[in-house]
Formats: sequence, structure tokens, C-alpha cells
Amino acid sequence: CADPSGELEQAEVRKLLVEQIDGDSEVLITALADESWGVRMAAARRLVERGDRRAIPLLNEALKRGGVLASASYALLRRLGEKTAQATDSELLAL
Repeated sequence: CADPSGELEQAEVRKLLVEQIDGDSEVLITALADESWGVRMAAARRLVERGDRRAIPLLNEALKRGGVLASASYALLRRLGEKTAQATDSELLAL
């Protein structure tokens, strides 16, 4: 399926930028509101790596969505020491 507007490519570039940023947490906070879940999750992961709890609302939202996002979010929330309910396999795999 073609992407004539280049939106997927642009989202991938934004994700790569988020993954490479050093020092500027405000850019990562802004990226939490990106239209692409890939960019949002990359920003959340980077914030968690810094111990920055501002990623928690996004991670809780992703946890509710199920699937791969939920699995990654659960791990990141646990890394921050958040007491999240143990997600079942069916919840993690839900679409």
C-alpha cells in the first residue's frame, strides 16, 4: 500500500529523532502527543530511561489499548515502579 503523502516516512523520521535526542526532556514531552503511536512510545521509553514519570498517562492509555502497545507499556510502567494490575495474556493480545 503506497503512502503518497509520506506520512509514514515522516513519522519514522520523528521517531528516529526522538530516539537520538540527548538532554532535552521537553522535546520528548512534546513527542508524547505525536499523531504516531510509534513516536509516542519512543518518547515514553526515553523518558522512562531518565526516570521521568511524565510518560505515565500515555503508558496507561497504551495499556488500555491492548496488543503490543500494552505489553511494552506494562514493562515501562513496572520499570518506573508503578503498581499496575497484572495484565492477562488476552488483555495484552487484545486489538
